[in-house]
Amino acid sequence: MPSAQNVLLAIHIKRTDNVELKNPILSYIRETYSDREAEDAVDDLVAIQTLRNELVATQAGSQLTAKDSYIKYFKCLTSIETRFPISHEKGNVRINFPWTDAFRHSKKTSQPNIHFEKAAVLFNVAAVLSQQALQVDRATADGLKEACKLFQEAAGMFGHLKENEASKIDNPRPVDLSPECLGMMEKLMMAQAQVRQGNWYSRGSSSTCCITKVELHVGRSLPHIARNSPARSAQQLGMSCILR
Repeated sequence: MPSAQNVLLAIHIKRTDNVELKNPILSYIRETYSDREAEDAVDDLVAIQTLRNELVATQAGSQLTAKDSYIKYFKCLTSIETRFPISHEKGNVRINFPWTDAFRHSKKTSQPNIHFEKAAVLFNVAAVLSQQALQVDRATADGLKEACKLFQEAAGMFGHLKENEASKIDNPRPVDLSPECLGMMEKLMMAQAQVRQGNWYSRGSSSTCCITKVELHVGRSLPHIARNSPARSAQQLGMSCILR
């Protein structure tokens, strides 16, 4: 059986369906502002709608190059949020955003809440970062350094999501966007970054004692993370695993 430091885990993305963004927002602009302002907004909304449709169309394939598209779409959502309120409240734009649970793609949740959409997109950014970390060439010092950096970025993204957008999601929250689960993902990604850091040190001048301490810490951390996770197996956690 491989030791903890020889196994890496990546998170599967959340999946979504096509959603009509353009027309509900245009209707809101016409009713709240004017037909002229709605006309001025058409091109921008078409571009945002096209970007989301492309994310939906490509989600069944490799996600390794999707990070920039998710980030671009997230920035668009942030811009929309400041201008057009999307929620279940009366008088606001009502758009239901459906997303599957990353742990169980058969379980889907829909919310008319732009923060739910933003949280799902950030979750996928973190998931893609973890997938990219598995694909780098860890046979080289540069590859180990890059893997460490990507796992750290994934940890930071899960931490940011836990502290910000996830708290604004309507209840009941999906398991994968709960504070407990996001905290577990953050710890897992950071533990794996430490594994890569230990491997990186082993190629340099760090002492065997230092490397062993890093590996022991991680070896003890991973079982603790698993025991305290909302799911009990890599499959339930929506993860991919490979051997180093």
